[in-house]
Amino acid sequence: MHGTPHIVGDVMTRAAFSAHRTTPFRDIVRIMRNGKVSALPVLGAGRRVTGIVSATDLLSKQEFREGHPTTASGAGSPLPPRPTRRLPGT
Repeated sequence: MHGTPHIVGDVMTRAAFSAHRTTPFRDIVRIMRNGKVSALPVLGAGRRVTGIVSATDLLSKQEFREGHPTTASGAGSPLPPRPTRRLPGT
């Protein structure tokens, strides 16, 4: 591949895995682990992609599940919510 442009097809996972909005976290973790992927498209009505969930998203949720996240020092007001990314056409 030296000297040729790299394209997504060179590095993408060939097997397709996905989740639904109602898929429990434990099932998403299992799918990611078994499929050796770090993110999944989330499908909605008509099997259209409505978002993406990543291992980082799951870790963030786990880290703060017992309460509101706070500033790095552990004191002060809660951190603002993460901005939501919308896909075109959703």
